[in-house]
Order: sequence, then C-alpha cells, then structure tokens
Amino acid sequence: MNYLTLENIKKSYGEKVLFEGINLQVNKNEKIALVAKNGSGKTTLLRVVGGMEASEGETAKVILKKDMRIGWLPQEPDFHPEQTILESVFDSENPVVQAVKAYEESMLLNKTEAMEKAIQRMEDLKAWDVEARIKEVYSS
Repeated sequence: MNYLTLENIKKSYGEKVLFEGINLQVNKNEKIALVAKNGSGKTTLLRVVGGMEASEGETAKVILKKDMRIGWLPQEPDFHPEQTILESVFDSENPVVQAVKAYEESMLLNKTEAMEKAIQRMEDLKAWDVEARIKEVYSS
C-alpha cells in the first residue's frame, strides 16, 4: 500500500538548484533515510513533502494516502527561555501529554473531582507510563 508519492519534485533558490526530478514512492512498512551533505536540500525536501513549501513546476505532485498525517519537528526548536526542559516537553497539544499534565495538576491541587476526570482520561488514553518514559529519557 502506497503512503507517499513524489513526482517530478524540484526546488531552487535563485540560480541554485537544490534538487530536481525527484520521484519517490514510500509504501507501508518501508523505512527511508535522507543522506546528503549539509545545504543540499534535505530539510527543504521534507518541507515540500509536509506542505510548508511548494515544489516548482507544473507537473510536480506530492500525493499522500487518504487520512495520512505528517508531523513536523523544526530543526531549530524555539524554546521558551524560562521553561525547563521537562516543562518544554510537556508544553504540547498532544492529547496524551495534556492528560498527564491535567493529572499532575489535579494531584498538586488535591481537587477530587478534577482528579477523577484526569484519572479517567489517563485510563482512556492508556497514558500511565508516558510520564515515566519521558522522565526516563530526560534523565538519561
């Protein structure tokens, strides 16, 4: 099953051509890697795939499987200077992270009703080990 198809992808900045004629198919269970020297266009290609930049040329196509989502982490993240690393990790819109955050806040404030809701949300999302895994990676 095809997840991603790139057809005739091209990108240049002024006279500098980063890439052209890129054709690629990524199918279910395939793993790929982009390996090239700095400045050759790896990040730009991923930005084209993610829809943050357009490819050049009338025949260029980026085709994603229906209901496919692409996530993006910037190469240079913008951290809030007053936040700790752990606070930055938990500063997310991810529902699982939000559930852990709500649970921790309810425990700190010792609010029974909020705690019950938070516990149910943690159960629904199977989020009990997420905080431990994050802290394990953080302290490594």
